[in-house]
Amino acid sequence: MGHAGGRYTATVYVSPEAREAFLEGKALAAGSEVVMATVERASKARGPSFFMKKEANDVWRFGVVDSPGARSQEVALCARCHVEAPHDSLFALP
Repeated sequence: MGHAGGRYTATVYVSPEAREAFLEGKALAAGSEVVMATVERASKARGPSFFMKKEANDVWRFGVVDSPGARSQEVALCARCHVEAPHDSLFALP
């Protein structure tokens, strides 16, 4: 069901240098960024944007931005689900 139990539709953005590895299901290099921008299914209102950034030690950092112009917040809890992802802490696109 994804984030918020299917409440949102999402668009995933990947930093340009990581795009090919992402599409091929390979591990992304340190410094790679993945952003998932969401829109509420019911109201079509913009939802939060979730981000992942891969650190130099191959550990992902997770966070969320609730609204445009808001400060990002790190969310370590995301790692709990992403550790079960099929490749490099990333889930496949539908």
